[in-house]
Amino acid sequence: MNERVSASDARRIVRALRYGATPSEFADRIFVGQAKWLEQAVIMSCHTAEDGDFEVRFVRAAYGGGKTLFLKRLEQDVTERNWVTAYVLLKHGSVDLDKFETVAAELCRQLVLPKGGRGLLALLEIALQEIGKTCGYEQSRSSSFATHERVIERVNEICLRKGIGYDMTLALRGACRSFLSKNSMQIKLGARWLAGGPDKLLIPGMHVGDRSPDVALKPLGVGAADQLLRLIAVLVREAGYAGLLIAIDELELISGLPPKRRANAFQTLRGLVDQNDSQLLPPSTCLFLAATPQMFEDREMFPSYKALQDRIESLPVLGARKQINYRAPVIDLDATELQSSELYELGERIIGFYELGGESVPTDARERLKELVNAVTSRRYVIARPRLLCRCVVEMLEGSLGQDLSQELAARNEEMLRNRQKEVLGS
Repeated sequence: MNERVSASDARRIVRALRYGATPSEFADRIFVGQAKWLEQAVIMSCHTAEDGDFEVRFVRAAYGGGKTLFLKRLEQDVTERNWVTAYVLLKHGSVDLDKFETVAAELCRQLVLPKGGRGLLALLEIALQEIGKTCGYEQSRSSSFATHERVIERVNEICLRKGIGYDMTLALRGACRSFLSKNSMQIKLGARWLAGGPDKLLIPGMHVGDRSPDVALKPLGVGAADQLLRLIAVLVREAGYAGLLIAIDELELISGLPPKRRANAFQTLRGLVDQNDSQLLPPSTCLFLAATPQMFEDREMFPSYKALQDRIESLPVLGARKQINYRAPVIDLDATELQSSELYELGERIIGFYELGGESVPTDARERLKELVNAVTSRRYVIARPRLLCRCVVEMLEGSLGQDLSQELAARNEEMLRNRQKEVLGS
């Protein structure tokens, strides 16, 4: 913890933990254990960015096992290294993988730039500004028609080189012309269309070619998944950032979809993952996909789709003869489950936040924490240890956790499991 946590921050952390979450900006304050996975993930991601390559890695853990916290912590680390990040949380009814437009919109909305900007529009404007500079264009000065045309030609060349399709190329050219003419409303419309907006985008014929009619671009469809990923990655690089990190969380929600919708969801996922042409890879891009063990083990899930399964090696295991491979495509957090000392450290941090927030901590809190850690580690629960412990520590501090810890843990486990099943099934 390099920076002091304020009382208000501490209350936010405890408030979020009460509902099984952690505010993104405080991921490092609650992150315990799993340091080797994180360290290697950062190293590999930086190498991918330096090489202009594309990498897919999976994060595997039981529900509550720290997948989301790991991704948030990774985001923090790479943001400090001048990366653009986007965290996409799947959610039935609002961000559905089989409805690509919802994923595209969420991805573009969640883009976070290193110095605080957010969203595709912010990234697009910075990228166009930097592209313009390479052609002699400066926003603060008037520019000639020839300069504008050089900028447009540069955008064309980028799109052609990276295999950006006709519709997206037209949309980007239109946004570029709007940028050069300082038409902010048209830039917003272009960015909205590129972000999976529901409306058609009208491109004036004069922007298409001599004597060309106006073109109405239809909203993006599922077949545009790979192109959108590539376009965002190209914009990131043109804007001068080191790399792009995209995290898609709770892929297990796919299992709760009807067969046809599930097939469409995997089609979108394949479009994002299956990048085989070395000339058309999203440059300097890391894609992290987080899911529970069921998705890796159920033959109807990841194993049924070759494009996904080819990227998954045998899961690393603990054993006398085999060490964990921290460079493996699957970051298996279950293989390095938090032990008693780490869980106690986690509980201590929560107690510290609770106290810092101005609340009165029970005198026996730390003694009960020891008992709680022992109870959590003494048997196997469906809900993973970190989530279960966080919930129970907060309730202990608030005086709503009973004395019979075995009974209390079982009850919390059942309640959280029921709620999780409803989330997966979308009911």
